[in-house]
Amino acid sequence: MAEAARQSSERELTPLAEVLGALAQELERARSTGMRVEAAFCAHAVNSQLDGSVIRDMQQLDGVLQHLAALRDFVAALATDAHGEACIAAALERVSLGDVRARLQGRDGAQPEGETEMWAL
Repeated sequence: MAEAARQSSERELTPLAEVLGALAQELERARSTGMRVEAAFCAHAVNSQLDGSVIRDMQQLDGVLQHLAALRDFVAALATDAHGEACIAAALERVSLGDVRARLQGRDGAQPEGETEMWAL
């Protein structure tokens, strides 16, 4: 019985607009986290003398953040005009982060009470 329920859920279709919208939100979460990391690095850089290689690495981080923003915008635009549905069960199995997987499934994905994400103070 459990196997039949699992197979049934694997065949459930999700509207592409929802999948792409959730993916765009996850890209924004990653970009926002990166922005906080970049701000922390920059604050440290102001108070210390950094060599050129460290500054180049920081510029690469900025490039990654711009890349994430571009992908976010692209996926969000696709979501506004997406038609059809997709079976996302197999793709979700590849997502090792539980909160990300939950949000991509359309569930809240909030941390259990009393737990916070690493950067929350």
